[in-house]
Amino acid sequence: MPTTPDDRPELTLTSTADGTRTLHCPVADQTYHSTHGALAEARHVFLEGSDTAQRLAEGLATHVLEIGLGTGLNLAVTLAEAARTRTPLRYTAVELRPLPPPLLDALAHDAILPPDLRNPFRQLLSGLHDAPQGSVLRERWRPPHPDVDITLVRDDARSALPCLDIHVDAIYLDAFSPSACPELWETDFLAALRRVSVPEAVLATYSCAGAVRRALVNAGWTPRKRPGPPGGKREVLRATRP
Repeated sequence: MPTTPDDRPELTLTSTADGTRTLHCPVADQTYHSTHGALAEARHVFLEGSDTAQRLAEGLATHVLEIGLGTGLNLAVTLAEAARTRTPLRYTAVELRPLPPPLLDALAHDAILPPDLRNPFRQLLSGLHDAPQGSVLRERWRPPHPDVDITLVRDDARSALPCLDIHVDAIYLDAFSPSACPELWETDFLAALRRVSVPEAVLATYSCAGAVRRALVNAGWTPRKRPGPPGGKREVLRATRP
């Protein structure tokens, strides 16, 4: 049964099929993750769908850009893989409305991380919530932690992207759906994502909408469908930069 957190009454906390939790936003009528399995979706759609898992397994230093940090689950999944493979990782994420610490604690997504990374992870996300709009938070972890550089930006992604001096290998496009947040799925924004990516970069997202595929093509990406996670969406999307 979903519960309503006291500090964000517009959000409801609920369990998903794989035992991990997610949030539902009634204003947008969207869940932050698939109710068929939040953790499974993060791993299948984003970590694996962007080739980030493969790159880290091969020992290739990787730079990931996430549009829509949300609950931090995609970040946690990627950090956990970087820690497991001991591969250097850069991670840049943009979020306009970071979640407050009580909600982050209730979601408990840090539980998938090695114990020594859980407190730094919570502190980093809590700091983003407390920062004013336009803030950029940078964290650098070195051994015995994984070799990781994290940049979190609290801003509208359309405003933030031109200010970021980055060239990324992978993009997690995890904004709310095109019907709820159309501006982050339009050709102009997808072209801006292409400009901050390297050749052969991979963009991964859960949306297979025809309008999204057409916008990706118009923005210079080559999209293709791939099977969705077990029990969830039948198909998801990945796009490569030629």
